[in-house]
Amino acid sequence: MNEYQGSSSELDRGMVDTEFAVPPTERIRLLREAAVFAELPIQALEGLASVMGEEHYPAGKAIVTEGEAGDCLYMIAAGRAEVTTAAASGPVVLATLAPGEIFGEMALLMPVHERQATVTAVTPILTLILS
Repeated sequence: MNEYQGSSSELDRGMVDTEFAVPPTERIRLLREAAVFAELPIQALEGLASVMGEEHYPAGKAIVTEGEAGDCLYMIAAGRAEVTTAAASGPVVLATLAPGEIFGEMALLMPVHERQATVTAVTPILTLILS
């Protein structure tokens, strides 16, 4: 499994130098392994890798919230997240996400750009972001 090599406490305290947290070769590998990007030529993957931002979140932090406006997609570089949706009885877990998995893309495809679920960091998490 691909995991960020820094400590969880570094992610929690914001000590990760996000400019270098995920090197270009690792970004390209993650993109190539994602089904949505897998068939793109290397030049396109390199271009995407170069424009992706990075953000980190501590465990328990909501990364996106159901119903809010969405303007980017996320790819997990390190850590795990849980996807939930609201129900009358409380949140319903839809999935657990790991490194290499993407979320947030549905809001980009919907006419009103609304998040369809809440994604919460289960562990400290490092994400790549494509606006």
